[in-house]
Amino acid sequence: MRAIRDSRRLRAWAMAALLATSSVGLAPLACSDTPGPRPATLVAEPVDLDDYTWLADWGEVPPSVGLEQRFPTPEGSARVDVDADSYAAWLRALPIRLDRRTVEDYRGRTLPFSGRWSAGVVPLDVGERDLQQCADTVLRLHAEWLWSMGDDAALRYHFTSGDESRFEDWLAGRRQVVEGNAVRTAEPGEFPTLSRDRAALRGWLDQVFMYAGTRSLALDSEAVPLTEPLLPGDFLVRPGSPGHAVIILDVATTEDGEQLVLVGQGSMPAQELHVLRGDREATVDGVWFRLPANADAAIPVPGWGALERSSARRLRA
Repeated sequence: MRAIRDSRRLRAWAMAALLATSSVGLAPLACSDTPGPRPATLVAEPVDLDDYTWLADWGEVPPSVGLEQRFPTPEGSARVDVDADSYAAWLRALPIRLDRRTVEDYRGRTLPFSGRWSAGVVPLDVGERDLQQCADTVLRLHAEWLWSMGDDAALRYHFTSGDESRFEDWLAGRRQVVEGNAVRTAEPGEFPTLSRDRAALRGWLDQVFMYAGTRSLALDSEAVPLTEPLLPGDFLVRPGSPGHAVIILDVATTEDGEQLVLVGQGSMPAQELHVLRGDREATVDGVWFRLPANADAAIPVPGWGALERSSARRLRA
């Protein structure tokens, strides 16, 4: 497991160097500079801190609007119906910053060229360590929704080793202990019990981020076949070292049955969640990626090539 941790650091530095020096996936986009309504024409909305609880600790919430308002559907399409209390509805209302769309990493540094591929930034903290990368961002969003629902029993994800980490066990002092390449459950009294608060949640998630990755996502999810429509919260993944994962933040359908999806990602080094932009061939209005019905289309991701529709998965909880 230590080797997995160290390899994450090396991959992060390698990817940062690639994006800073390579033109792969970073060519100027043939789309509007800021897809959707321009931030200057939007009025910041209050954020529901019961739903997006991490922002309660920020002191001052950046000026934001909900994703649904920031990125209206293209003409001739409509958002898919979702249940009001579902993960999909929670993602659809994620706040999007109005003050900037450039992406910062965990050190607070603006990533070079990030304005080329980012259409908007979600005010979601990254932490002070290089942990919350692509797969971790997929898990972080899901965990934050479960936390807001009070569903602690569903807060459980796998390490790449196959061992499952449960938040309720973490609170009870029965955390997973990594020793070399082995994982064991802590002995009674080895760790103190913890109060159910955000500090405990973040401590548990940091350990999950340390030892989970694109390979372990398969242990917590199910494949979404081409014959089944995608939903907000599904993700596309290329397992590997390095691998990559992006999350479907919202879905619309056209009159002819084509799916249009808003795509979000974190990446290496650990960085803010942002909505991806695309060119005219891949998208409508610069952000809605086209996915024809029952076809294995692909979404081009800067620095990573294309992620295929056939790689789509859905978290179980």
